[in-house]
Amino acid sequence: MTVGAHENRWMKLPRAAAASPEMRGEIQRRFRGSQASFLLTDASVTLAAGSSCKAISKLLKVFSLDRRYMARLYTLKVMGLGLMFKLGFSRGQIALGHYV
Repeated sequence: MTVGAHENRWMKLPRAAAASPEMRGEIQRRFRGSQASFLLTDASVTLAAGSSCKAISKLLKVFSLDRRYMARLYTLKVMGLGLMFKLGFSRGQIALGHYV
């Protein structure tokens, strides 16, 4: 299921549907942040597994969900760990294991 379809399904739940417009906006913002964080970790693991093109595709999805991830140090750290893992550095392997 795509992130957009999952978000639409989630926003149709009774509690979200009954919320005020401000609260619905907050719910959507938090949901997108949560999904972006998950996809960022997934992109890092994909990079570590050796598929650079798929990792870039997932990273672009992260940025489309929450543009703030472009400027976060966390993004560089997690993707850097994936790259270290891919290159065979043991520190990257151990550190990435804590994120997954």
